[in-house]
Amino acid sequence: MHWMKGFTKTSHAVLMGLALLLTADSARADCTYTIKGKLAVQHQLSELVNAYGTSPLKGVKVQISGKAKVLGVWGWYAVWDEVTTNSLGEFSLTQSKACYDHRYKIEVKFQSDDLEVRHETATSSTTKVKWYLIFEDETVDHGPGTLDVGTRTFSSTGPRDLNLKEARDHADIWVAYQKAIEKINGYGPDRAFTSQIRVKFPHNSDVVSDTVEASYANPATQVIYIFESHFNISTLYHELMHIWAYQHVSGELGLAWELMENGSTHGLVDEPWVAFHEGFAEYGSDKLQQLIFGETPRLPYNRERLTRGIGGTPLTSLSLVQRHDMGWWSAFHIMTTAALDDYTFKTAWTGGTASTPTYLVARAPSPIAYSCNPPALTFAQVLKVFLANSTAGYPNNLTKDEMLVSRFYDRAADILTNLSPADSDSFLDLLNPAGTTQPLNEFCSPIFLPLP
Repeated sequence: MHWMKGFTKTSHAVLMGLALLLTADSARADCTYTIKGKLAVQHQLSELVNAYGTSPLKGVKVQISGKAKVLGVWGWYAVWDEVTTNSLGEFSLTQSKACYDHRYKIEVKFQSDDLEVRHETATSSTTKVKWYLIFEDETVDHGPGTLDVGTRTFSSTGPRDLNLKEARDHADIWVAYQKAIEKINGYGPDRAFTSQIRVKFPHNSDVVSDTVEASYANPATQVIYIFESHFNISTLYHELMHIWAYQHVSGELGLAWELMENGSTHGLVDEPWVAFHEGFAEYGSDKLQQLIFGETPRLPYNRERLTRGIGGTPLTSLSLVQRHDMGWWSAFHIMTTAALDDYTFKTAWTGGTASTPTYLVARAPSPIAYSCNPPALTFAQVLKVFLANSTAGYPNNLTKDEMLVSRFYDRAADILTNLSPADSDSFLDLLNPAGTTQPLNEFCSPIFLPLP
């Protein structure tokens, strides 16, 4: 037989050995093996460090592989299954296998239906999210029963990939974004993110100089790219809020063209809707930091600061304010500043030495008693203004044409039950750098006490 040519005694021995192994394996009864543990991260980002120190890693994928020792010979690793960590970061997998000693390998991937964190070379790779090796015991054999690998913590002193810089960064991003997604999705399905959040870190373009490279959220692909030196909560949340806006407005693809044409979407721009997107993203980042980490609420700019200039650009009119991202930032913060009547917006700068304050200034006590009723809007209500509301006369989500301060404030008054048209007019008057009115004039009335 021609197929027998070249078939040596050594080859025959190998085949016979494999046959014996298979026979022995099939004859061996099954045993139960359980591998369990817990995942955590020792935080690096200051907000996470101060608020939590160390957090459990919930919702991440855990892949467990095993190999068996049969007749004194170790096989190769085979994936047993994938599980997902619970809210405490715990995972557990139970399998029935032939009753041999086993060794295990455990890997983690930062990916779920809501979120995935991509690695540095993901753009040029078909594998967007890495498996990180967190456990592999190459010296101890484990028989049937339970192996508890304990808490495996991503930290600077962890073994294997637990101390890998990229993996540790991804663990921090995972926690930061999970908390933000949960906060916003908690406002209801109408305001929830509509698709998976995808973020790449670190991002370092091969064709763009580090001196001009920036983090951005691509409006076409809706992938977030975080530049390697922008690893901070403010940038992470800024880009996340861009994605929220992209998912809840129309015309967002124009941002990509604006970026290519002008090289930036920050500062004074030609189109108010471009400034709107940037201002909203920065405002949204502030509010998430306030709501999640308990940071002090940010106050709007006062008129003196606007007219002196933001980033070297004097904003002396409403027209200029709505063409600047920080003008819009101030417009949004006016809507959610509590007790506006406690502050003054000052007046326009007329030259000479400017006073120090950049934001609203506490109002001086008055000998007259006032009754005040300023609107008290929440971040959740501001997000609601973006959404269609046919009952209020808005059949579509916010459009580019409505990204003018007066139109956005009017839309807010029409949609929100606790904001009147008079209130929205007051917001506009207070935002106006050339105006002189103060919250006390807009929202308060003097109380006339009866004479004794």
